[in-house]
Amino acid sequence: MDGYQAYESTKAKLAGCSVYARRKFIEAEKAIPKGKAWKATLAISQISKLHTVERLGSQEDTAEYVLKVRQEHAPETVVNQKVWLEKLVQQVPPTSLLDKAT
Repeated sequence: MDGYQAYESTKAKLAGCSVYARRKFIEAEKAIPKGKAWKATLAISQISKLHTVERLGSQEDTAEYVLKVRQEHAPETVVNQKVWLEKLVQQVPPTSLLDKAT
């Protein structure tokens, strides 16, 4: 979530944004000393896999095609990311940049 206050006044269901998450991991990767940023680098790579699925879906202009590609490729990617992030959040200090990115 990007912290936009107006969301709190709605009944909308919030969903994570992979672009926002990726940006937070990039910030962490830049701030962490070289050789120790591998967790941030791995997170960025995993998010890029989901973006690849989106690019595949955008090869045609039909919503049906986009849905088909997402259904075929995204679930495994999302589940793998979720499992890895759940482990990561237990391994990093709560005030770290990696924790903020998760």
